[in-house]
Formats: sequence, structure tokens, C-alpha cells
Amino acid sequence: MEPMLRFKADNGPDFPDWEEKTLGKVFTEIKEKNHPELPVLSVQQGVGTVLRDSSERRITYDKGNLKNYKAMKKGDFIIHLRSFEGGLECSNHDGISSPAYRILRPNVLISDAFRDYFRSYAFIEGKLSESVVGIRDGKNIDMPTFWEIQIAVPSLPEQRKIADLLSTVDRVIAGQQSEVAAWEQRKKGVMQKLFSQEVRFKADDGSDFPDWEEKTLGELGRFYSGTGFSEKYQGYVDKPVDVYKVSDMNIPANYREMTVANNTVDEDILRLMGTKAITVPCIVFAKVGAAIFSERKRMARKPFVIDNNMMAFAPSEKYDFEFIFWLVQTLMFSRYAQVGALPSYNASDIGILHVVIPANLDEQRKIADCLSSFDEVISKAKAELAKWQELKKGLLQQMFV
Repeated sequence: MEPMLRFKADNGPDFPDWEEKTLGKVFTEIKEKNHPELPVLSVQQGVGTVLRDSSERRITYDKGNLKNYKAMKKGDFIIHLRSFEGGLECSNHDGISSPAYRILRPNVLISDAFRDYFRSYAFIEGKLSESVVGIRDGKNIDMPTFWEIQIAVPSLPEQRKIADLLSTVDRVIAGQQSEVAAWEQRKKGVMQKLFSQEVRFKADDGSDFPDWEEKTLGELGRFYSGTGFSEKYQGYVDKPVDVYKVSDMNIPANYREMTVANNTVDEDILRLMGTKAITVPCIVFAKVGAAIFSERKRMARKPFVIDNNMMAFAPSEKYDFEFIFWLVQTLMFSRYAQVGALPSYNASDIGILHVVIPANLDEQRKIADCLSSFDEVISKAKAELAKWQELKKGLLQQMFV
């Protein structure tokens, strides 16, 4: 089967047809060791290799065992026989890594042309799965079967064109990611200056606003607890009331405000659940488990229900809702979690937190408007990033079979 998207040679003619080759022909396994002088590499899914000593993960390793680590070169592919869900990774460096990995050096491939293909669903499910044996946690790759897997390989000149195109798109994506990160950092800096009162707005007539006042979070509004959400009520997507779970905060459309949910309910289901929808604007967040440490907080302004892993805070109408949303972003709720097998906090743990807020509603609104304008820019930058990522995904689907 031919790819949908093909390149032509510079002088116009078609490149040769792609050839089916086994991975045994495509790669040579490298088992070279005894190079403790080389940098130690960590393999990360979707990234490739990073220098372990500079990795944010702070992974420990036995420096006395480095002579047994396997050597690799930039462009080599890497696979772990028991942790292969992300496909093959490509090394970004010369170095050494754990002997648990298999190092595969390309014979007939340009690495930059194939690095994304070997991470793709088409390869993992359509090819690599053929070599998987065992069940559940006992799954692993059978190497004799792995070497017999066949993939379509273009000529080297066509591979170079594929690599050049993907590298160009990757540079644009990296630039867009940097732009998003830069705006996020700018917003963070402005938030620090505004909430520390290092920078103050003035009233429209040029006068100073009154001094800020100290409150507890509990004085600013009320908390709502979640409810148990039985599996028998899950799976509906066309009901009028959204049910928010912690995982719903991962949905890109819910970056700032909850607008979509993977589950919905109606009044009949709510009665069976023994609960009612929350109908006032709230800020929702996780209250139990590892998710509390992500400190994600989202607005929710249409009727909703939360499951019992979440909590909602409804600011009083005396305060600007979006200002309170931004104020809550500055609070690290996870610091007040109760220690145990499953970290958690409740309303009494965070309701006593002391905050300082503008006494004047207009100043609250000016702060909220300022920070919301940053989010508008960030949202547009993220949308542009998503377009390029989707373009790359489409190119991969059309260039590989």
C-alpha cells in the first residue's frame, strides 16, 4: 500500500516505490558496554533521551555499575521489552543508559524521518503489538518476533525530504511552545506583583483605591463537597447537567473554565444519586489523592455536579467572581493536606487560610480584567500550537503506511 503523501525528486521524477523490510534488516542491535566515561542518559517517553544529571526527575543510579550500561549514539532507537507502550524512542545524545534497554542502530533509515512513526499508534498497534506476548503486567516483547515485523521503507533521498519537512514543523511547534511558556511566565510575574501590592491600579478618576483588607477564605464564600458517582450513572453525554471528575480538568477546552464533561446527568439521575446540581458560579478543584499537588483550579459557571474527589468554592456575590478565581490560583492548597495513605484536605483545612484582598470592587475587577487578558493571549497561542500539532499528526498519517 502506497502512502497518500509522496515527495518527488528535485528534478521532477517520482521516487522509487517503498520497500517492505523486516526490523531485523532495518536495525542492528548494539550491545556495546564499558564506557563509564560517557554521560548517563535517561529515556523519557515522547522525548527520547535527556542527560540524567540535568533531568528534573532527579533519578538516582548506581555509579559503580556504569561499566555495564549500554552505549548508544545520537539517532539510535531504544526500546524496553517490558515498558513499550510508547513505542521506540530515539536518542538525542551520545551516551550510556540502563542495560534494561535494547539499543537499535538504523541500517537503512534516517532517524529524523522515522522517530515520530515509531511512536505512533499505527506502528505500536499495527506493528509492534504483533511481538507482544503475555497478559496484563506480564506483557513483554518477544525479540525473535520483533525482528520479523515488516515496515515500508522509502529510498534515502525521499527519507531526507520527509525528515526535512518534519524537522521544519517541529521547529515551528517548539517555537510556539516557547511562546506559550513565555506568556505563562509573564502572567505569573504580573500576578506576583499585583497580589503582593507591589503594583496597584488607580481609580478611573486617578485617585488611590482604599487599603486592602484581610479575610479568611471561608469569609469570602462557601464550600461544596462532591458526591459519590456510581458507575451505573456514568457514560451519558447528552444530559443537561455536567458531572465533573478530576480527569475532566485535563480536557484542553477546560484549560480555564469547565465547559465540557465526559459524563452528564438529568434530574431523574440526580434524585437517584440523592444530590442536587450546584447552580452558582464556583471554582472547582481536586481535594483528594495525588491530583491535589497539581494545584489545578477551574471556573464552573453552568449547573454542575462534582464527584467526591473534588470540592467547589462559591464566592459571595459581594466580591468579583473572576478576581476570587485569580486569588485562589495563588494559594497552595496542597500544603494543608492531611497526611495519610491518600492525601486530602477538606473545607475546614483551607477555609481558615488568611488572604488580603482589595476592599474596593472596582480594583478587584481591574485585577481580574488584567489577568484575564493574559489568558486570552495564552489561549490563542495554545490554539495555534494545537493547529501545528494536528498538522503534524495528519502529515504522519499520510506519509506512513
